[in-house]
Order: sequence, then structure tokens, then C-alpha cells
Amino acid sequence: MPLESVIEKPARALAMGLVDRNRQLLERASRHPYKIANSNGAELAAYVFIPEDWKPTDRRTCIVFFHSSQWDHGNITQFAPQAMFFASRGVVCILAEYRMGASDGMAPLQAMADARSAIRWARLNSAHLGLDESKIVASGGACGAHAAACAAMCDSDFDDPHDHSETSCVPDALVLFSPVLDISKKGVGLSAFADNARAKKANPLNAIRPGLPPMLLFHGGADSLVPISGAKKFSKKMKRKKNRCELMEFGGASHSFFNLNVNEELYYATVDAADAFLVSLGFLAAQPDTET
Repeated sequence: MPLESVIEKPARALAMGLVDRNRQLLERASRHPYKIANSNGAELAAYVFIPEDWKPTDRRTCIVFFHSSQWDHGNITQFAPQAMFFASRGVVCILAEYRMGASDGMAPLQAMADARSAIRWARLNSAHLGLDESKIVASGGACGAHAAACAAMCDSDFDDPHDHSETSCVPDALVLFSPVLDISKKGVGLSAFADNARAKKANPLNAIRPGLPPMLLFHGGADSLVPISGAKKFSKKMKRKKNRCELMEFGGASHSFFNLNVNEELYYATVDAADAFLVSLGFLAAQPDTET
């Protein structure tokens, strides 16, 4: 299905009426297999939302979303409201599937490899998708956010061997929601790794260095699944290395506070903050009512 034929006007009002996360949300996107995930030929798909005035010759900012999970299950449509909003702002948005649920300690590694593959797929197809290769944003929640962060920070040991490794998987900016950023005994997720040495290499806290992409982190102060302490340590260490890293803490908010069908007010607060962050990077033009 041609990209230009699949998206109708995506806007806040539309997103407000679509909070049940069912597959009907994906009818406004075009589905593109971006990877064969196993020897049985199972596909992973990228669901692409395009702006109303999109043309193949465009060079637009792109956001690749990786839904929340604990590496066990998740919902591909979680970030569809955010994708439709940013499509209304002129951004090409992608919801990317990734593997979950492996019982042998492989799920985190598979998710990390898939995130790297999805970002590469967007870059490799930039001419068809109308993207600016230098304005690829990775976004995600919880372990999806971990996979996005590791695409930016971790080395090629986590690549899929079938990837086009000459194409960078490093996003140009990141917007992360309730992110898993501390894989350690004091953090979250260590038990999901079969190999402690590999878990140490997959810990974003251990991969901080100068020159990383700018990041915006959203976290609830009352998050019991992924405590905010990891995000705080991560943000402080990033700043010490002279990287831009903004942490927005939401008081008594719990883990899923940013979802439209959980808290409408906080959904809009995070969407507006992410919009302002991308404007500050030159990835978006300021909205008319915010221009000075």
C-alpha cells in the first residue's frame, strides 16, 4: 500500500477518541516488515504514520517508538496517540515491533537487536519514507526505552548479524518514558539476563560517555516497577559527561502515567514537553501559538 494513501488527518482530537489500543489504531498506518526475526520466517513490522501533507521527496524528522514491556509482553499500539499527534506536527512516526517473552535469558538481547534493526531500517528507507537521516528520534517506554537507549549507547556486540552494520543504529535524539536505565542489583531487570557479564554491558549506566545524543526522560516519582532512582543516577552521570539529558519527574505519578488512557492531563504534559524538546533541537518548527 503506498505510503501517501494510508494516513488521514492525525490530530489531538482524533487521538482523544482512540484510547482502547485495539488494532483499529493501526488502520491509520501502513505496515512494513522490517526484519525476519527467526528461522521460521516470522516478521517484525514497522507501522508508519505519515503527515497529511507528506511527499516522498520530503526530508522530515522521524520518531521510532518502542512500546513498554518487561521483556514479556506489550502492546504495539501503546504510542499510537503520540504518533498521531506528532504526525499532525509534520513528523513521520513509526511503531516498531520487537521480540519479547524468551524464557532463556535472550529476550533483552533480542529486543536490543531489534531496536537497532528498526532504526537502521528507517535510515535505509529514508528516501522512500521522506526522512532526514540526521533527525531520527528513538522513543520508548520501560524496556522498550532500554532498547532505544542501548541503540544509542551500546556497542556492536548487540547487533543482529544480518543487519546492514555500515548503517548507523544511533538515534539523533531520544525521548524515553519510565525508562529502564540501571540493569544491576540496585536497579531493574538483572534477572532477565542469563549472563551477568552481558547484563553489565547492556546497562546504560555503564555506557555513558561524552558525545551521546540529547535525551529527554519522563519518570513518575511513585513508579514501583521502575524506580526513578535509576533515571536520576543516569541523568546526573550524563550531565557530568557534558551530555544533554533532561529528566522530568512527575511527583506521585506511577509507572504508566504518560499513557492517554491512564491520565489525559499527564499525557498532554509529556507530549507538549517532548514537542518543545524537539523544537529546541531544530527537529520541529515551533507551533504558531508558542512562537515569540
